[in-house]
Amino acid sequence: NNVSGPFAFFLANLAAILVHQLPPRAQVTWAWRLPFLAAAPVGLVSVMLRRRMCETEDFKRVRAARRRRSATAEDSEDSDA
Repeated sequence: NNVSGPFAFFLANLAAILVHQLPPRAQVTWAWRLPFLAAAPVGLVSVMLRRRMCETEDFKRVRAARRRRSATAEDSEDSDA
């Protein structure tokens, strides 16, 4: 969707501004980790949601065709050896 890119850019800039409000020593020693820690729960939720999504029929068809091609290529390599 067209909103996620600009929204992510906005959040990244917001995180940078917040981290840069801290003293330079804190930025170097520990504050640089804060954006990564804040992003970890979002990443975990996205992985959990993605694992529960159903694949479309088109994707299943393409995946099956690729598997058949891969199996055929493996069979021809075995017969060449």
